Amino acid sequence: MVRIVATIVGAVLLVSGSLLITSCNEAIPLYTLGAAALLLTSATFLSIGLGISVFLLEVLVGITASVLGLRVSEPLHILSLLGSLLILFTLGLEVNVRLLLPVMKHNIKQLMLIISTPIIITYIIFYHMLHLEFVDALVASLALSSSATPITYRLVKDLGILSTSRGLSLIATSLLMEITSIVLVSITIHGLSLYVIAYPLLVIFVITLLPRVIDKAMRYFRVRVEYELEVKLILSTLLPLAVVSVVLGIEASLIAFILGISISEVVRIREDLLVKLRGLTYGFLAPIFYFVTGLRYIPQITPHVLVVTLLVPLVLIISKVLISFIVCLGGYPRGKFREYVALLPNLTMAAIIATLGLEAGVLDLSTYSLIIQSAVVTTLVAALIIRELPGVST
Repeated sequence: MVRIVATIVGAVLLVSGSLLITSCNEAIPLYTLGAAALLLTSATFLSIGLGISVFLLEVLVGITASVLGLRVSEPLHILSLLGSLLILFTLGLEVNVRLLLPVMKHNIKQLMLIISTPIIITYIIFYHMLHLEFVDALVASLALSSSATPITYRLVKDLGILSTSRGLSLIATSLLMEITSIVLVSITIHGLSLYVIAYPLLVIFVITLLPRVIDKAMRYFRVRVEYELEVKLILSTLLPLAVVSVVLGIEASLIAFILGISISEVVRIREDLLVKLRGLTYGFLAPIFYFVTGLRYIPQITPHVLVVTLLVPLVLIISKVLISFIVCLGGYPRGKFREYVALLPNLTMAAIIATLGLEAGVLDLSTYSLIIQSAVVTTLVAALIIRELPGVST
């Protein structure tokens, strides 16, 4: 009954938002923001009713808005950029480096093989079948091969292997995929320089040290800091670091991800603070980012492209699951075949990396749209596979 009501409400809001788009004046920012708010709210209700990922539906309602004539306004663009930064920052917060480092150390060769195989295969498809340029094919393969650590974490938890070596290895593999993709995309866009190496290391050092110094000072002077102030301090640190990174020719998203990982241990013990940061990210800015992702999409429907769009998800899913299962025979912690679906690719990292390439001028809109189109199909196929697994609620 709840699902039926949620679906009806979502459909009504979707129609209302669509009617607002067709009658609104795009010169007035509030109209576009209002239409976006209605469509994003409809995506939330439809997600409850249909049992489909809300992020995927937010992209789809963005595509709907684009077809109806809505374009990316300046306010939506700015909020979308902030959303991408906060998504990567929040992804970094989910990482427990101290727990995963021993796993990475003992299985690094196997992990790198699992990571590199789908990247190489998808690169070959894009480079040879669609004749994309080297950089375009590389960014596309990195975008579509990466998986998000929080999603892998929840799947591993649902499968009941979170505390086992298999579960930790799967999470470590997902994390390395994220790091590899973001670092390689940053180098591809901005090149390799001393700044690219030194600045992230400086950020790690300062951000790792700063929370401990502040915490000790607060205890010494017996000052109690409210969570709202801590959120403000974190955001006021994130944005200047991102600005400095752009000035130095370093990808701001890389710094946001590093910042999240660096303070994850401190933030994780403050559950209320973590809830507030997740609420700000996934309740407000992330939906706008996914909506704008859909707004920028241009359908790629030539027969050749459609074949690749259907081929890439199959190749990615088969290569990731199969290579993970095969590598486990050589020392990687063994597990049931179905457990390796936790490494299936998803829309989040694909949208972020494609957006980085588009904003930097490395990708054109057609290549960007091809990545999003392939990511949507891949996410749908992966979701259908995951829903069939017993005990999985993610």
